[in-house]
Amino acid sequence: MSYYECENKECTCYGVKDAVTRETFKYIAGEGLVGEHRNCPVCGKPRKYVNPDADIPLSEKNVSIGKYSSASAEQKQEILKKRSHEHFEKNIKERKDYLMNKAIGEMKSLGKKD
Repeated sequence: MSYYECENKECTCYGVKDAVTRETFKYIAGEGLVGEHRNCPVCGKPRKYVNPDADIPLSEKNVSIGKYSSASAEQKQEILKKRSHEHFEKNIKERKDYLMNKAIGEMKSLGKKD
């Protein structure tokens, strides 16, 4: 989570930290990466970006700037395969295994005649 703090002394939000849970950045020439919530909603002036994770190196953060859009067709295919596999492992595999075991158990019980 990141925060913005208004530095305009005439603003009613001066010094108040506004929490931002999701932030999209864009590159502006001369300014660098700028967040979409940069301007104060009250006064409209740019606010100070406060990042509690500033000491974490960029290489260890979950950041990929233009990675997919600048990839070749083969690289895009690999990215999507990896994402799909991770989604399967995280959200689907356990339920699928349970249903398969249940179905196999039912089939085995149908084959047994007393």
